[in-house]
Amino acid sequence: MTNEELSALSSKSGRVVILCAVWCLLTLIVKQVQQSVTVRLYREGNDEDGEPLCDIEFTGVCNYQDSAKTVLTPDKRLTEITGQAFFIGDIAPGQAVINDGEAVIFGERRRIAQGMKARNPDGSVNYTRIDLI
Repeated sequence: MTNEELSALSSKSGRVVILCAVWCLLTLIVKQVQQSVTVRLYREGNDEDGEPLCDIEFTGVCNYQDSAKTVLTPDKRLTEITGQAFFIGDIAPGQAVINDGEAVIFGERRRIAQGMKARNPDGSVNYTRIDLI
């Protein structure tokens, strides 16, 4: 938006200027947190070497958030690193659900524990989330 357009909008309503500022801030945040990732989604079955069959391979960017949790075992405590990768839109349009695969992020290979496609009211996919361990 140009300065003239912002001035015209601000004279109509102060809320519009605030919304524009929030939108600009969110755009900057989204651009800063995007990480390169390669995702391989597997389908049922194995090839002749016993390796899983790769159905879809996606290389792109995501918003990645990692965390750690402690799992108590009978012998000792185990710390497990987990993470979530958020993608804009549908990274696997050919699959109804995401349930198996792996992702490489920050040079680390992680297994996909589960996936989710958040849908809009019209049925299109808003974003895809995969949970990694």
